[in-house]
Formats: sequence, structure tokens, C-alpha cells
Amino acid sequence: QSAEILQMKAWLKDANASTEVPHAMGHGMGGMLDDAELSALQAATGKEFDLLWLKGMIAHHQGAVDMVAMIEDSMDAKIKEFGSKIKSSQNKEIELMNNLLKDIG
Repeated sequence: QSAEILQMKAWLKDANASTEVPHAMGHGMGGMLDDAELSALQAATGKEFDLLWLKGMIAHHQGAVDMVAMIEDSMDAKIKEFGSKIKSSQNKEIELMNNLLKDIG
């Protein structure tokens, strides 16, 4: 995600906007694990860890897909293309992780 973050920060800089993320945006966004989920993941091992990690990552990727839906109607072609690429790549990874979940059982 580093390349995407750099691109978005460059757009913000070009628009003379702050590149700092407001503190309130750190948690509560779609796909972010809460403290209980992080604790469960940290305590888990083996198959349980794999299942929790995959489920958390699927939700995280789905959160990204949901977020880029906000820019689908952007008037800026670069931003629109950026969102489309993220949506495509995240959906491919979600599909892969869902297949891994099936394989693990």
C-alpha cells in the first residue's frame, strides 16, 4: 500500500491540503480490527491464527473496496482510475483469501 499512500499524499500536497491523518480516522474505519480482535489474533496459534488472520484481512480489504466506492464518480480521471485499480486488486486478494479459508476448513 506504500505506493498508493505516496500517490494520495502527493495529490494532497498538490492541492495544498494537509497530509496528516486525523487521529479519529485510525479506528472505526471499515475493516480495521478492534482491540478484542487484535488480542484474539495475538493469542491464537496454528489453524486458529490462520483463520482469524484471513478473516481480518478479508474485512480489511473489503473496507478498502468500500472506501474507493466514494471516488467512483470523481471528476478527476486520475483519481477515478486509482480507485478502479484498488478495487480490482483488493477484490482479487479477497477471492484468494476466501479460497484459502475454504482450503483450511
